[in-house]
Amino acid sequence: MKPLAVSMFLLFWLHGLSQVSQTVHQVDVKDLMRKSSSQKSAAFILASLSPMILIFDAPSSSMGNMGMHLDAKSEHLHAAAYVLSAACLIGGVALFKAASRNKAKAKAINTNLSVQMEHVQVATSKRSFQSFPALGIKIRWD
Repeated sequence: MKPLAVSMFLLFWLHGLSQVSQTVHQVDVKDLMRKSSSQKSAAFILASLSPMILIFDAPSSSMGNMGMHLDAKSEHLHAAAYVLSAACLIGGVALFKAASRNKAKAKAINTNLSVQMEHVQVATSKRSFQSFPALGIKIRWD
């Protein structure tokens, strides 16, 4: 009886741990713009780091081209520099794309409220020149 009680307790305890609570997070335009800005900054850093790696690797790489023999460790370091440079460039491009996507989301969330004055026909006269406010809301779901 005791192992059954312990196993039932563990079963209910694990079931309670596996429950996912849904928290509603309201997406804010400021948050998306801040995220876009930080992603763009990181993308600039990665994209500028890529040629810097190649520039710092160029003098030692050119020694091998001038006929000087480089050992295997040095050749592996040059290959690692090229791979690291390519990874930085690809990461920068991916972050630029994510930043533009977040900026587009922020623009799509923005609502465009405009107050327009419309002429309204009143039953007592042919046309009233009194303006009444009208509210137009434009929401883009792109």
